[in-house]
Amino acid sequence: MKGKASKWWLYLPGAIAFGLGSWQIVRREDKVCVCFFAIQFVYTDSVNLFYICIHLNHAEVDIYGDNLGNNL
Repeated sequence: MKGKASKWWLYLPGAIAFGLGSWQIVRREDKVCVCFFAIQFVYTDSVNLFYICIHLNHAEVDIYGDNLGNNL
């Protein structure tokens, strides 16, 4: 009986290595997705905040949204 139990302990490092390897594959896929979205974010068109601020200063801004037609 002692021989059978010790054989099962030989499979434990392989099972741990398989689990960690699977986790690394999933982790790499997540990082690839994050990098892909970060690259897309970098190459998108920028917003001209100066232009937006000038037009907001000259418009009547209704913060509650009651009168949406007369804001600009």
